[in-house]
Amino acid sequence: MGTIGRILLSVTDQPMTNSPNIRCPECDSLVAAPDDETIVEVTCTNCQAEFEPPKAAAQTIGNTDVQQDGLATAVMYENPELICPHCHAEVDRPTDVTETTMTCGSCSGSFDLIAMTEETIIQDDVAPSSDVELATTPMESDTAVRCPHCHTAVETNSEETLIEVICASCHERFDVISAIEDAIPADGNAVTRVAHFELIQKLGQGSFGSVWKARDTNLDRLVAIKRPHRGALEENNVESFFREARAAAQIKHSNIVAIFEVGRDDQTVYIASDFIDGEPLNHWLQDRRLTAREAAGLCRILAAAMQVAHEAGVVHRDLKPGNIMMDRDGEPHIMDFGLAKREAADVTVTVEGRIIGTPAYMSPEQAMGQGYRADARSDLFSLGIILYEFLTGIRPFQGESQILLMQLCTEEPRDPTHLNNHVSRDLSTICLKLLEKEPTARYQSAEELVAELDRFLGGHPILARPIGLAGRTWRWCKRKPAIASLILGITLSLIVGTIVSSLFAVSERNQRKIAQANQQRAQHRFEQAVEVVDRLVQVCEHLAFYPGVQDDRAELLKLAGSYYQELADDESGGRKLRVNSARTLLKLAGVFEQLGDSGKSLDVFRDSESRLQALQQSGGNQGDLSDVLADCRIRIAGLLARSGDADQARTLLESVIKSFGDRPDESVDSELAARASYTLAEIEIEQGSLDNAATRLDTASDHYRRLAEQPGASINFVFGLATSLSRHAEVLADLEKFSDAVPQLKEAEMLLTDHVVTSDNVDPRHAKQLAVTRSQLSGVLQALNRETEAVKALEATIISLEALVQLVPDVEEFRHDHARALVNMGHLRHQLEDSSTAELYIEKGRDILVRLHESADSDLYVSDIAAAQLAVGLVKLDLESDDLKLAGDLLAGATNLFDQLLAEAPAGRQPDLATNLAEAYLAQSILKQRMEQFEEAVALAGQARELFGQVVEGDRSSARLDALARCHLHQAQLHEIAKAPAEARTSLEQALKLRTELAERGRYRRAFALLLARSESTRTRAIEVARQLTLDQPASFRGWITLATMQIQSELWSAAHETLQEADKRATGIPSARLHLLKAIALRNLGKSEQADASLATGRELLLKHAPSRAELLELAARAGKPVSGSR
Repeated sequence: MGTIGRILLSVTDQPMTNSPNIRCPECDSLVAAPDDETIVEVTCTNCQAEFEPPKAAAQTIGNTDVQQDGLATAVMYENPELICPHCHAEVDRPTDVTETTMTCGSCSGSFDLIAMTEETIIQDDVAPSSDVELATTPMESDTAVRCPHCHTAVETNSEETLIEVICASCHERFDVISAIEDAIPADGNAVTRVAHFELIQKLGQGSFGSVWKARDTNLDRLVAIKRPHRGALEENNVESFFREARAAAQIKHSNIVAIFEVGRDDQTVYIASDFIDGEPLNHWLQDRRLTAREAAGLCRILAAAMQVAHEAGVVHRDLKPGNIMMDRDGEPHIMDFGLAKREAADVTVTVEGRIIGTPAYMSPEQAMGQGYRADARSDLFSLGIILYEFLTGIRPFQGESQILLMQLCTEEPRDPTHLNNHVSRDLSTICLKLLEKEPTARYQSAEELVAELDRFLGGHPILARPIGLAGRTWRWCKRKPAIASLILGITLSLIVGTIVSSLFAVSERNQRKIAQANQQRAQHRFEQAVEVVDRLVQVCEHLAFYPGVQDDRAELLKLAGSYYQELADDESGGRKLRVNSARTLLKLAGVFEQLGDSGKSLDVFRDSESRLQALQQSGGNQGDLSDVLADCRIRIAGLLARSGDADQARTLLESVIKSFGDRPDESVDSELAARASYTLAEIEIEQGSLDNAATRLDTASDHYRRLAEQPGASINFVFGLATSLSRHAEVLADLEKFSDAVPQLKEAEMLLTDHVVTSDNVDPRHAKQLAVTRSQLSGVLQALNRETEAVKALEATIISLEALVQLVPDVEEFRHDHARALVNMGHLRHQLEDSSTAELYIEKGRDILVRLHESADSDLYVSDIAAAQLAVGLVKLDLESDDLKLAGDLLAGATNLFDQLLAEAPAGRQPDLATNLAEAYLAQSILKQRMEQFEEAVALAGQARELFGQVVEGDRSSARLDALARCHLHQAQLHEIAKAPAEARTSLEQALKLRTELAERGRYRRAFALLLARSESTRTRAIEVARQLTLDQPASFRGWITLATMQIQSELWSAAHETLQEADKRATGIPSARLHLLKAIALRNLGKSEQADASLATGRELLLKHAPSRAELLELAARAGKPVSGSR
């Protein structure tokens, strides 16, 4: 969304000063402008420089015209558009600046230009901009503010505390956020001292306070005084303010601004520091482009200064160009340790989960709200961003705050050499090392960085090495040191593998001799050999996630398979050795499974089964033979089921379960029983027997729970339990038993977070299961209308997937999951009428999908790209009031994609794609309705209904019926517009029939109530349905909103107000304009106009920010401004 430029006009009948001040271009001092416009040269009274004055004083304030006839008109705007307040069409601006009445060329409506523009706000993409007002010289005002540029006392024409003012004397703009704090009497006697410091000039201000140039009257020196804004510092935080000063005062370095004094003067606290005559680094860089050596030299100076700070135990935590002053000699000075944290525990002030720092320059650990992790290496990350900006002219991470924080945590910066070919490879390597996501991968101290930069500047080889192909492949190991040990295991396994192969050569020649001399020793060596090969296979299982090493992984698996084959073929030992040989065949079959050769795998499984059966029939000590045979058959059944032979797989599994008899309480049998039940459940699911599957999964969970509760239980048992619970919940959700699914998913999430996916033990498969579980939980909570909980669960899903992508960034599957989760969050936010946030999430997800598609060899991601495009097109309808072309292009593109996919899809995918295409037709119909192109809207709605109807014929699931019902309702609206009551009634009846069926299932009852409320005759029943919904689902925010809506329709104002109070309790994290607009309606009709106005103002603000073009909310906003006749 681009910045929406608006205009604010302020007119005063006081004459403008005829001799405004102008600025000297050499020293920036204020000089009186000449009265005579024929004077072509002015001499500065400060530096004696001679310069040509501007042609008109108005030039000093940009787009401002100043008249000398008593009428001062300041028009400050970012966009030259003038918008009609009646029809919102663009109106040509008047050529005569004194003209105040306008006529719209579109609707012929008249409006007062001054009245309209005085109500308009300048908006910005990232943060709210200030109002702009032309301030006048004070006449008879009791109070005024002083212009910080020329110190003229001026009055404002607004009571707003956040307003940008143009001084009538010098024509400079300034923000009165702190000027009001320094308000002076009309006689001009300003307070100009703080303690023994005489204030001279305000240098700047931030969200916390202002900084002043001042003179120390005791020592007769210039200083900088930092004062917090009034109200910015509570009394109980004063000590923290003083601690900040004491921490920074410990640092003594020529490139760090020195702290001289901290104190209190009446109600004001202050810090006095060295005054640096210069400008901030970000301003200094605007007209400069540093060479690579200059950039490295400047960065070296900053690093050396930070080294001193870090050695003093102080971390800056907000290092950025705005906090670095460049003096007149080009020397940098680091200032504003406003976020500094001493490492000593007695002065450490942090808040868990709070983001501290400036987003564009903060470290990933700060971006994730982990302020407690911020240390010296966090400052080095910020310094890396500054160095990157020196080298390329841009920051490595850009965008609005939410996107920026995501990038900081998940995305890699582009190589500076790709943006500036004058940057050397060594300097680029230094920069990128500073920007590593994991602190352990950066330089570990500023001292290290200084030494590295010295090597670079001296022409010596640097120690850091660029990330090559191998380094990129294993990059995730650098981010996770615990996992890096696994990669070390690859090398060890290969080395040991070579030794083992030699051992086998010796073993083959001497096996008979060893067996005869010491069979037990042979068994021990056999087990050692198997263990070594097992480790190699485990490494290969982990390598399955890394696309760039699959050829190597296949070779390793083949090597492991040859070892297993050799071990399995050796039956020269005793019975136990032959049992283990047969067991080794199971491992070999598993290798073939990993290699994708299911036929070969099944052959080896059958060979193992045959050997085990022969041993079983030969009598003797059976030992664990039965368990090994059961394991073999369970794995055979799983392979048969995946190959399409479900009946044979079922028979085999049922025989395995029967073989346990009364023994399944034993740990081995219990694990096998759990696996057998889980595999049988998968077969039941595939065959559509969901109730049987739920029973089987419940049994599997019971077995795994007994195993997991044992002391020292294997993590595999805990993971098995979590997986069984998650799968069981998925089946319950398919059975629409959502309430039963919630505890299963919450237990699974708890098991995974507390016992499986821990900081020192992260397996990508485990992390993926955690993300899947959280995603399922969000979906189930949405079905139960528990919106706030659903948002939190989906946020947790996104966090899990972002961590997984960081762990294994090259795995497309995880990036795909991440993209889909972002789009799903966009859907959810859109449902909650937070369309601006929804757009951010969907666009982010769509960008990832597009990048995946561009690097893929297939159309795997096209369907998801189309779905994301459809979603963002719908969101645009809520955000774009005037130009719907972009929304139309997005929706048309999505429709075309779905149409092509459906034409080429196999039978199994056709119902889903047909539903998606129907949704696209329906969305386009809604757009055409907005554009008043009703014939096209009707045609598109008909296409949607036809497709929905075809899908419902084969699948009457609740989601499919809901889609068809929505389509009928939309058609009813179109018929009503076309004044076709019979057709409208037919469509409504069809929608009601579907909604009734769904309500009887317990689904979509809120939509059922809303449909009933459309008719006055069924509104009482609608209220009853909505009230019952709040009893059954008390956590549902939208349930309470629905009930309140119907109570307002029935003019039950008191009841509606009470219901809205309940809704408010459940609105955490939901910026609902609807809630506040409904409140305004209820309160106004209860005679509480003041409270109604406050709610209306909040509702309008939320509407403009989150869904400015949502038609039904705009209607509510209009209605909220006036009472209903006959209120009760």
